[in-house]
Amino acid sequence: MSPMALKDILSTVTSGILEKSAFLFAEPEDAPSTRETWPEEVLAVDLVFRAQKKARLRIASVPQVGMRLAEEILGTDPGDPEARRDSEDALGEVTNMTAGKLVTRLFGPDGTWELGLPRVRTLAAGDYLEERKNVVACVLLLDEDSRPIEICLFEEGEASP
Repeated sequence: MSPMALKDILSTVTSGILEKSAFLFAEPEDAPSTRETWPEEVLAVDLVFRAQKKARLRIASVPQVGMRLAEEILGTDPGDPEARRDSEDALGEVTNMTAGKLVTRLFGPDGTWELGLPRVRTLAAGDYLEERKNVVACVLLLDEDSRPIEICLFEEGEASP
């Protein structure tokens, strides 16, 4: 599958999950993210999956988007002492839902795959951009407030038998 086709699938699947689960509407950008896209802090969730090959899905955004997801999905009050953890959990759950829908689109409903668990990290913007090695496809979405949500697919090597 071409990188352009993968970008289209990543965009369609993720924006659909965001709309249905959190009433968050995001549109794809033509250009990839750059240092100017990201403030100092990036909330990134990685989820490894295995099918014909081992791959990793990453969804990254700014903490404010994570908080919006926590409000919509988990009913978190922004003033709650657990709000930061809830924002990480909510972005992790969106990544998990996206990965499930993605493998179904890529390998069919009867395909064989295994999803790992989401791993949430907070990264400095420069570190986040530096980590995009082995990227197969990446698409940048902007929400209604022009905040970035980036979805990337990485090749991780051969799948285990």
